Amino acid sequence: MVSLPGRFERDVLFLAEGEIPLENSGRQVPNLEYKGEENEKLSDDDITRLSCALQNNDKFVGELRLDKNNLSDLAAL
Repeated sequence: MVSLPGRFERDVLFLAEGEIPLENSGRQVPNLEYKGEENEKLSDDDITRLSCALQNNDKFVGELRLDKNNLSDLAAL
């Protein structure tokens, strides 16, 4: 299983290139699910990177879930 930071970094690279993220198996990632765990949480800076990558991506249309990441209100906006 790939860690939350590992999946996030992989997905952002694909999204920034205007592509749909792919798992290591080559299967497309249908939804971006980054549920924060006790020792792995996304930061506000991570969400800024993700939102920039998504702004210019017209291929990915899946759901985005960011549960339990302790993000600030600014990151949520």
